Amino acid sequence: MSLFGTLPEIPLCDLLQLLAASHKTGRLQVVQNKRATNVYFRDGRVVACSADDPAKLLGQFLLYLGVITEDVLRTAMNVQSTTGESLRTILVSMQRVTEEELSRIVQAKAEETLHGLFDLGEATFSFSDNLAPGPTDTAVAFDVADIAVQGIQRAADRSRIRQTLGDPGTVLRHTDRPIPSRSLDDWPTRQIYKAVDGARTVGEIVLHVHGSEFLVMRCLCWLHQEGFAEVVGSRGAAVATAASSGQAPGERPGMIEPAAAHRRLQAGEGDNDVDRARALVADGDPEAALELLGEAHRADPSDSAIRKLAVQAERLLLEQLMQGGLSPGRVPVLAVSRSELQKHSFAPAEEFILNLSDGSWDVRALTWVSPMRAVEVASILRGLIDRGFVRLRS
Repeated sequence: MSLFGTLPEIPLCDLLQLLAASHKTGRLQVVQNKRATNVYFRDGRVVACSADDPAKLLGQFLLYLGVITEDVLRTAMNVQSTTGESLRTILVSMQRVTEEELSRIVQAKAEETLHGLFDLGEATFSFSDNLAPGPTDTAVAFDVADIAVQGIQRAADRSRIRQTLGDPGTVLRHTDRPIPSRSLDDWPTRQIYKAVDGARTVGEIVLHVHGSEFLVMRCLCWLHQEGFAEVVGSRGAAVATAASSGQAPGERPGMIEPAAAHRRLQAGEGDNDVDRARALVADGDPEAALELLGEAHRADPSDSAIRKLAVQAERLLLEQLMQGGLSPGRVPVLAVSRSELQKHSFAPAEEFILNLSDGSWDVRALTWVSPMRAVEVASILRGLIDRGFVRLRS
């Protein structure tokens, strides 16, 4: 059985229960904003999962928990680029974490990946029969009913958090009420509390601490309810959320620039958007191809060829960005003063890149440590350079 559709047109709980009741074996893939979560079933039970959202990868989860630092992740990723070993193997060999501790963390990350499906608003899904997990998928053993119960509770918590904090553009600051030291024994809570400075938005804090939006906002909501933090304003939802998918401020999801629209009209090869996108990739125009592929995926989320072509187009776009001056070894530094930056509004992802443009991270390392896809990091960095906020040095 091949099954596809959209969320929330088909509620996630209903979808999971259908697959469980039918004793299905195969892969459920849920895609939102070009990020995919894979859930593998065997006879109706969930046996493995994975996500290609950088914020949900092992390195980012370890940063969030405070198990490793950004410098350690950079070192480990450098080793991985040379040896091809898994990050897990490298970190254990570096004695940064034990195998037993890492196994517990990987299972916790898998649970967060599964429960995070209930955070999605509009998304597309497809189920393919008899696809088995691969070596990069995390083996789990979960009953769908348990996942559904946790997911329903998470959805209720998310609604409550939104009512308290509003959108990701909300800005919080500390109150005069001192937070108990025992509350700061938990690393994520400590880092989130420290990140509340009266200037950062919620969206910026999420990126700063390398956490998932739900986990970070849940902690911020607790700080607010306990009187340790208070809302002081908002920088606006549009700016706060735009760059989470690699957009520049002012762009809208799915917005097509006039030049891109013109290229689409000129792409006459083939009978459908996928054929035209394939021709655009062949002609070296991945941006226009990705526009077409986004529409094609929404029309048919079950077509794996669309996603494969999108990956190819993104890879080509990243290559073009790198060849256009963003070579991996060059180092981003600020081209203006910090006081000048404060006169402008930046999306959270842009703020994240600006904060790391201090002369100690090259372009390659930025793509490793950022909770974003490499093509997003490169696109944001290119935009900051073009706008005169960042320059590259050798």
